[in-house]
Amino acid sequence: MQLLSTFRSFINLCLFRERPENLPASETLLLGVAAFYVLVQVISQPLSDLPTKLLIFSANALLLGAVWFFILRLRQLATRWKQTATAMFGSLALTNLLAWPFNSDATESVLAVQSAMSDPAFAGDSPAGLFMGPVLAITAIFVWQLSIQASILRQAIQVHPAFSFIIVLGYTLVISVVLSGLLGPIFR
Repeated sequence: MQLLSTFRSFINLCLFRERPENLPASETLLLGVAAFYVLVQVISQPLSDLPTKLLIFSANALLLGAVWFFILRLRQLATRWKQTATAMFGSLALTNLLAWPFNSDATESVLAVQSAMSDPAFAGDSPAGLFMGPVLAITAIFVWQLSIQASILRQAIQVHPAFSFIIVLGYTLVISVVLSGLLGPIFR
């Protein structure tokens, strides 16, 4: 029954009806949800091999957790880290599950565009293999994820919603650059 209640809390977080402080401050729950987040990322992403995906998404989870801790620490609210990180990982895992059916087609579309643009004969027409529906769905889910994170962060550090959204955009970009810079050369 406790598991169902916690799952319902994560759904409500994604629907902006729940606050992160309503989650239990449990290390076990935090580790379980973070592991589930990594697992969902690994199984839902179509590119790369298993060890590469495990490394990338584990590093991503560690960086996210560290960034959230740092932000909370700056505001002298480090005691909120367990609940904030649990809320973030849980909501990201659920929304990534929703994105899963679209990942493969969206990846194919991005690869088709990249291939067409690198072709010297590219005339600007839509390349074959372009599926806009999945790309739009992934984009919408990504914006939703950013909004959920901003909402959770706003409640955790008590700042203006626009400022929390800017913080989330900033750390998302920084983590993407760091991961591609650190891990990109390893896998080329």
